[in-house]
Amino acid sequence: MPNAATIQIAREVRQKLAGSALTERQAKLYSQRLRRDMGREGLASFAPADVDAYLDEAMLLLHCGLLERRVDRTGAWRDATKRAAEILEWLSQPSLNPPGAPLHLLAAAAYQLADYPAMALGHLRHVSNDLPVSVLLREFLRADFPATIEAARDFWRKQRALGAAERIDSADLTTHTFQHVVMCIGTVCAHLRTGSNVMTERALTKLENLAASLLHSRDPYSYLLAKLTAASCRRFVETCLWPQVERLREVSTSAAGAALIQFSRSAFVNRRVLVWPAQAAGIERLRSNSSFVLCTPTGSGKTTVAMLAVIQGLFTTSPDHPDLAEPGPGNLVLYLVPSRALAAEVEGRLAQDLRGIAADPIVVTGLYGGVDWGPTDAWIQTERPTIVICTFEKADALLRYLGILFLNRVRLVVIDEAHMVEQDRARLTGLEDGSSRSFRLEQLGARLLRARDDHRFRVLALSAVAARAAPALSRWITGSPDAAPTTSSYRSTRQMLGRLEVSVTGQYTIRYDLMDGRSLKFDDEISADAPYVRSPFPALPGGIDGNQGPEIRMRAPTLWAALQLAAERQDGSKPSVLISLTQSVGAFSATCADLIDSWPENTLPNYWAVEETNDLWVRCLASAVDYFTVQSVEYRLLRRGIVVHHGKMPGLFARRLKSVIDRGLVRIIIATSTLSEGVNIPVNFILIPSVCRGPNVLGLQEFTNLIGRADVPAFPPKAARLSSCRRGP
Repeated sequence: MPNAATIQIAREVRQKLAGSALTERQAKLYSQRLRRDMGREGLASFAPADVDAYLDEAMLLLHCGLLERRVDRTGAWRDATKRAAEILEWLSQPSLNPPGAPLHLLAAAAYQLADYPAMALGHLRHVSNDLPVSVLLREFLRADFPATIEAARDFWRKQRALGAAERIDSADLTTHTFQHVVMCIGTVCAHLRTGSNVMTERALTKLENLAASLLHSRDPYSYLLAKLTAASCRRFVETCLWPQVERLREVSTSAAGAALIQFSRSAFVNRRVLVWPAQAAGIERLRSNSSFVLCTPTGSGKTTVAMLAVIQGLFTTSPDHPDLAEPGPGNLVLYLVPSRALAAEVEGRLAQDLRGIAADPIVVTGLYGGVDWGPTDAWIQTERPTIVICTFEKADALLRYLGILFLNRVRLVVIDEAHMVEQDRARLTGLEDGSSRSFRLEQLGARLLRARDDHRFRVLALSAVAARAAPALSRWITGSPDAAPTTSSYRSTRQMLGRLEVSVTGQYTIRYDLMDGRSLKFDDEISADAPYVRSPFPALPGGIDGNQGPEIRMRAPTLWAALQLAAERQDGSKPSVLISLTQSVGAFSATCADLIDSWPENTLPNYWAVEETNDLWVRCLASAVDYFTVQSVEYRLLRRGIVVHHGKMPGLFARRLKSVIDRGLVRIIIATSTLSEGVNIPVNFILIPSVCRGPNVLGLQEFTNLIGRADVPAFPPKAARLSSCRRGP
């Protein structure tokens, strides 16, 4: 155990090098990384010898973080580990990475230890398959435990295939050490799969001792990598789903407990067995079996909390017969969302994650619009446990016309994007005629809360941006004047906020202002500069037409910037870009279709490539022709690798567009708020050409929700970046 003086030194190093803002040297490295990522020349003041100094700084921070971790219970040590991971990430750029240094593995392990698993994923795809240790550690640090088990099996198959003489010749200390590492990791993965604690603590202790034995190894990186891996391994055990499920089973029926165990096993297969800090807070609140509001940032894992609440609701007993040991037939969960796009995504996620968790199949159905009751709505009278995903409008119609048929079966109501009930003072025009979505949601909520008094079901409200309104929302949802929301500021990915400026001559400059809500200005009393990249990509052909209005004038530079940002990088990464529009999506898209047809092919970057025989791509193009014709803007842009998405998209076509986006077949999306209201899409950059909607400015709440769409962790992320595109001086 380190003494007090050592801990004090480690604390001072963290406070100096891992404060709320970057130091001037760190900001310089970040600027260098940005420029090289964009394919531009590096900073003139950046020398090759600087790499070693930055590497020493990262190693120092890692050592200090590991020392503080042994005595710190506040979590402050994570700041040192995260800053070290950031420095290693910036140094891992091919032109900066020292030969033979496993910086991608080190950065990924540090991010995992600091509770930023999504940040680790982007590095691990750069790890090669040359050595068994590379494959095993890559999958393990990716938290892909099924793949880790398969890598371990492959290792032992190869060991058995060796002849006796070969095994003797290779029986050196390094080989034996790695064999025991594989054994320990395999034991931990078995625990994560089944929840069995047999030998788990012994494996963790052995892994930590093996790491300590590498302190004086000839390889300068092996010790740190082993220490980080051992610490990450213990964190996986401590933060996995099994302890949380065991605590939930204590307050659930036996049927719900059995379903929770099956869900945990499915979560292992689906690579969702780890619990993030925001999820842990929500799961703990579920133990109260009462209504509450969960307010955590986008990408913090609210859907998993809702999933566990749904399992509790499906297998709970009737409030009229609480003495029964088992739930009655036909329990019902209503899952309410603001849009059809989000409803389709939630339906697919629930159907996948809840498949096979109980002997009787669970009915998962979606009702997205209309007020009629047809044959497909037989769930109203079924005795099977049922989940109904509704838009707010559909739920209101159901309660009005058919509520008497099913409200007695409702055990849980989940309201996603609940912050939409908050009135936007800039847009109160819909109150008189009832067209205001906030007003309609408030009416729906009032009906649900009245029904809850009679039928005693739970209400779980989810929100990513209701920080200011969360206390009032909590009091409204629970009906208690003392109720408080469950909140967390945890976000698993990095978020960069800045400006993409373009001059009249078409020259671009990227200026970054905020990183995770913190200023990027140098932590220096003299300098007030922040990282920027001048001329990150070629100038806009023809510059900007000054005779056009401001809104029209920004269309060409926004599209050109999106094409350049989506271009394939030198390291093989393929970023994706969302152009988010507040209005005039048809006019904007039409201009883009004309522009991309007019620009010479040899001036366009490699932003898109797909095989013409790809079945999904062929079906998607066919749907565009069927619904919009070959002359339509939607088809013209889609065949050039650009998706246009808006609220009037037919359901089938919208689902196919979402599929081609998710699979990376297209990487540029032009969309309205239909893809910003809770829908998870794999985008690295968001360009906002205008923050105005008519005469009004976009509200802070809507803006915050929009920028949270960048790099949600359901997809292999890169560093999340947001750029606001505007005209420069």
